[in-house]
Amino acid sequence: MGIGSHLLRSLGLVFLACLSGLVVGCAKKEEGSGGPKGPPKVGYIVVSSQPADFTQTLPARLSAYRVAEIRPRTGGILEKQLFQEGQLVREGQVLFLIDSSSTKAELSRTQALVAQAQANLDGVKLRTDRIVKLFEEKAVSTQERDDALSALKQAEANLGVQRALMRAAQINEDYTSITSPITGRTGKTTVTEGTLLLANQPQALVTVQDMSKLYVEITQSSAQVMALKKSYQDGAINAPGSVDIELLLEDGSVAGRSGKLIFTDMAVDPATGMVAMRGVIGNPDGQLFPGQIVKARLLKGSQSSAIMVPQPTIVRDPKGNPFVFVVEGDKAVKKEVVLGDMAGSHWHVVSGLNAGDKLITEGFLRLKSDTKVKAAPAGQKAADAPKTNQKANAQ
Repeated sequence: MGIGSHLLRSLGLVFLACLSGLVVGCAKKEEGSGGPKGPPKVGYIVVSSQPADFTQTLPARLSAYRVAEIRPRTGGILEKQLFQEGQLVREGQVLFLIDSSSTKAELSRTQALVAQAQANLDGVKLRTDRIVKLFEEKAVSTQERDDALSALKQAEANLGVQRALMRAAQINEDYTSITSPITGRTGKTTVTEGTLLLANQPQALVTVQDMSKLYVEITQSSAQVMALKKSYQDGAINAPGSVDIELLLEDGSVAGRSGKLIFTDMAVDPATGMVAMRGVIGNPDGQLFPGQIVKARLLKGSQSSAIMVPQPTIVRDPKGNPFVFVVEGDKAVKKEVVLGDMAGSHWHVVSGLNAGDKLITEGFLRLKSDTKVKAAPAGQKAADAPKTNQKANAQ
């Protein structure tokens, strides 16, 4: 037998030995690869009823509590502006002055006419008194007496007319000083000194806004309104006596003040299907501005004895129906639930759970109904875990 044959035979023996070693190793690995035996471990909390407040967050916009568009009430040349744009002005403060030369002249003319009418009245009254006395002595006729009395009434009426004209001239003179009817902050002016102004012109000279308080203009869909009314009728939640408003700003922060809902419209806007609501909120520091877009968190209602469960414990089947797992004996049992509203990070369970049920909060994502489990009370953080709300298949 040649050297080549011995070499091939030796290589074959080595290969068989390696193959045997692999088989033995795999067998040992297979024997040692078995996972832990026994039912899966789960953590649970005991369901209890508790008082709960339910809120809803709706889009809103802020508007000034009072708005005054300043317009001239008499015509003339704008002579002077007496404030700075953006300045806080007080009620009755003079903002603009109109050239008052013509109004002063008219006032002087009417004052002279009043004096003339008064003098005429005095003369007519003296003459009438003499004629009446003569009539009593039967020295003049009845016609003369009647004419004298008529002339007296005409003189009195003429004085009244002249006084009314003088009052109108005085009002026009007063209107040359344009004042603010409210306390508030001025906006941008639309005119400059030297502009010809017209009485009651459509263009406002400036707008003054009272921002000590602000309106919160809120919109809510008619479907939400109907669902809320149904919740009240069914007794799912109790209607609040008054509704507080908490503002959420554009960056998600909460404004450091609260307001009240004061008005809900009785009609639905046919163009948008929305219902308008209005609240009012204080703004003493001026940090909020009219036109600002915010979110309004409103108290919808409360429940003195509500079943509240952590949001992550709610799972859903492929159709979106919610359910939970509870411990009954040594098994995990699936229970379908009817959900109400969210309160913070918890769901309100309207039906399907009872106080005293052991709600599984840990290790439930891969469970099937009637699976045997090893249950123990969840840790202190069980109400916060797990953080994912995944859908589970109905079993």
